[in-house]
Formats: sequence, structure tokens, C-alpha cells
Amino acid sequence: MTEEDSIEISIPAGFTLENTLPSVSINSVFGHYALTLQQAGSQITVYRKLALNNDIQPKEKFDDLLSFLKKVSKADQTMVVLVK
Repeated sequence: MTEEDSIEISIPAGFTLENTLPSVSINSVFGHYALTLQQAGSQITVYRKLALNNDIQPKEKFDDLLSFLKKVSKADQTMVVLVK
């Protein structure tokens, strides 16, 4: 299963980014996650891709799966903060 999303955000006049735009990459036996944020002028482009492997894993790896999914969830909550 693969999910891909992208969104463009226009920065209103008089506002700037408060923080730098992080890129996140998470690799695991369960799949791959990538989040990139790029700024070009007054536009921010957010690109997200989550690719989950269809492999069957032993039940002993369940905690590893939860860890991977928690990291993905945390990255999905990345905020872009604008200041005036």
C-alpha cells in the first residue's frame, strides 16, 4: 500500500516562516515514510509518501511496527509556523 500527498501553501504578505522546514525519512522492514517541505518565494510545498510493505512479519516484531507507526504519526504532525 502506498499513499502520496502534496499540498501547496501560500504565505500571506507580511508573514515569514518562524522555523526551518525539516525533511523526514523513516525506513523500516515495514515500509518507508518521507516528508519534505520546500519553500519557493511565498509558496510552501509539502510532499508526503508512505509506502507499507505487504510482508508478513512475526508477532515478535509487533513492538517494532508500533514504533515505526508512532514515528510516522509524529512526523505527520509537523507544523509550519508563520510570524508577522
